[in-house]
Amino acid sequence: MSSCELRWTGPVHDSSSRFILDWMENRLDAVQASKLQKKRIVHVAIELLQNLHHHSASPKEKIVFSIHETNSNRWTVRSQNPVKPEAQKPLEDRWTQLKSLNLEALRAQRMKQISKHERSLHGGGGIGLNEILRKSDGSAEMNFSKSQSDVVVTFIAELPLRS
Repeated sequence: MSSCELRWTGPVHDSSSRFILDWMENRLDAVQASKLQKKRIVHVAIELLQNLHHHSASPKEKIVFSIHETNSNRWTVRSQNPVKPEAQKPLEDRWTQLKSLNLEALRAQRMKQISKHERSLHGGGGIGLNEILRKSDGSAEMNFSKSQSDVVVTFIAELPLRS
């Protein structure tokens, strides 16, 4: 059984991201999450929020970001957003490739991406998926679903509150 700690529905902007992250940091302090786990959870949330901000297709009202606490002192951080249908295959391929790597290989891949100094249109280096997997110790999943004419991607990362 889990309890919903936070649920955000609708467009994600800089101000909403700041609100969510401030709330998370305060709540993680209140539940006495370890410093390392707090850092990991916040990093995963940042990447998921950036994905929502930069990569969501319309309708933006279908964007969802939520946090649930389980009985086992873990947080499940979940994001869901519409994507353009043509983005599904490349995203699935990239995720599958990254999921096949161990944590050390993910670290090496990240360093290689950073050293290229290539940036996307929104300034990132394409390392968000890598960060989600690394910071969650591989405990993250990505799924696609279709609802009416929309393709929706869902990311779910489960992270312990204490190390």
